[in-house]
Amino acid sequence: MSRSTLAFLIVSTIVGACTPLATYTPPEESGLVGVRPYPYAGDVCMVIGESAASVDYLDHTGLLIGCPNHERGAIKDRQTEGATIVGVVDRWTLLSYAEPQTKSEAEAAYQGHTVVYFDPSHGTQVEYYGAQNRSYLWYPGNTRIVTGDWKIEVDANQQNRICHRYQTNSYNPVTGVRGGNWECANLAFQQSSIQTRIVGDPFGLASGAVPYVFERQKLIPLDQLAQGAGVEYSDLTVLGPL
Repeated sequence: MSRSTLAFLIVSTIVGACTPLATYTPPEESGLVGVRPYPYAGDVCMVIGESAASVDYLDHTGLLIGCPNHERGAIKDRQTEGATIVGVVDRWTLLSYAEPQTKSEAEAAYQGHTVVYFDPSHGTQVEYYGAQNRSYLWYPGNTRIVTGDWKIEVDANQQNRICHRYQTNSYNPVTGVRGGNWECANLAFQQSSIQTRIVGDPFGLASGAVPYVFERQKLIPLDQLAQGAGVEYSDLTVLGPL
């Protein structure tokens, strides 16, 4: 399973009589998917999610960022931080950051933890990465846990990928892909959709039982997830995103 569409204020700025208008448009108008502002809420750059327009940039990128083309100051700031421009899609410049973790560090960050993801296509997803590289996915709309396997591997470009292989009778409603085969994604790219991590399996996902059914394509706050599952939020050991 992979990995919020945010509303942008349209602003026109005129500097002098002959200066062209600078118009902010959401990444979706350029065929991209904006996950969240980067690095902080309210910033013009955004973490870019998976779409047909971004797929060509995912194999060689760590964290994929997009900035409006005319925001040259913001683009320069991202480059100063270590990002590299990898392409331009319509009105957005795409930049990538280097791989942030070693393979062993990544394995330790997932093993024995519950990870809460969010992206606009799926909504909130909750996955427990258990013993012997088994995974247990609480997917929105499902009445049963989707079981599978997971692993971290290094690709030909020496970048980490996280791979999942879900049960054969599972189905990804966004991509149309059925389970049974390994599907891999750049690790840093997938981590961009992590909302938080929790120590252990507080929702009991390894039991195979869904705590409750929640809606697809919705951002479900952790305290709301916990309440719906009958778990005290104060009992959770929350680590935050990677």
